[in-house]
Amino acid sequence: MIKKIKSISENEKIQKVLSSKIYKRMFVSFLILAGLLTVIVPTWQVYTEEGRSSTLISYRDPNIRGESLYIVASVLNVDFSEKTYTINFIMQPNGTLANEFGQLNQRITIRFSAIESYNLETGDAINPIQVVFKYDEGSEIDYPLDFYSGYFDLFAYYMNDTSQSIPITFHLDASITSFHFMPTLEHHQYQQNGTDRISLKVLTGRSTTTQGFSIFICILMWLLSLVMGLFGFQVVFRKRRADAHACMIGITTLFALPAVRSAQPGIPEVGCVSDILGFYWNMAIIACSSIAVIMCWVIRWESQDIESLKHLSHSSITNDASCTSVLTCVEPSLRDV
Repeated sequence: MIKKIKSISENEKIQKVLSSKIYKRMFVSFLILAGLLTVIVPTWQVYTEEGRSSTLISYRDPNIRGESLYIVASVLNVDFSEKTYTINFIMQPNGTLANEFGQLNQRITIRFSAIESYNLETGDAINPIQVVFKYDEGSEIDYPLDFYSGYFDLFAYYMNDTSQSIPITFHLDASITSFHFMPTLEHHQYQQNGTDRISLKVLTGRSTTTQGFSIFICILMWLLSLVMGLFGFQVVFRKRRADAHACMIGITTLFALPAVRSAQPGIPEVGCVSDILGFYWNMAIIACSSIAVIMCWVIRWESQDIESLKHLSHSSITNDASCTSVLTCVEPSLRDV
């Protein structure tokens, strides 16, 4: 009975220990999951807010003469490599400028700066117009903190009377996930010819998620290179064993680092600020560490004959030591005899 009670108490202790370990693992897993959620959920919210279509400019010109042209503009694409951005324009005549069917009842011209101009005839159905504008300033060498600025003007007038402009109601929105589009509206009214001109100063940069992910990739490359540098230090100075598998670690990391760099969204060719701060130094550290590990592996190599002789000498030393220990044990017994 006593043995049974002891065995039952021991089983209960084991179950308690196991249950406590399970609870600890569950608690650690819960903390890890909570940490991931606190990072992933806010990032997802920021990404969806950046990708959602938002009104950037909303301007309404006072309609004194009774006619107006309503223009809705949407930013379609931004290309920093070509320093261009594309805007889609949808126009709708209002007031005395349109007939009962909502079509133009007069011939007008719409001009976008000095780039392009479009002539619209009476009764035409106004189709959407896509115009490509260029940035005046900005360079990809500053990635991921590169900003680009440009200007464009928008105005409309009658074909038969170029001195009389048409009031414009302007609306601009954008839905671009990787870029931050920041326009500034300036309305100029020239008293000499009565032309109402809408000027836009456009400033564009990388989105918050793009910059954050690029910084994360830079930190990741630095961690990989520092770990490889520490491994090379251990092999060279601490006499850590180097074999073929150890040599492959550095070579694999060296060829994988350019692929890690290219994972940054919209990164240009090699030579930007991000490379100066990380990629160049990371490649140099990993390359030097890999060469050091391979050199140690080659220099410390010994043939199989030398290794076998070392093994035999070591075994003979151990045998001699065992024999001497036996003799020391036998000598007192002989003296007694």
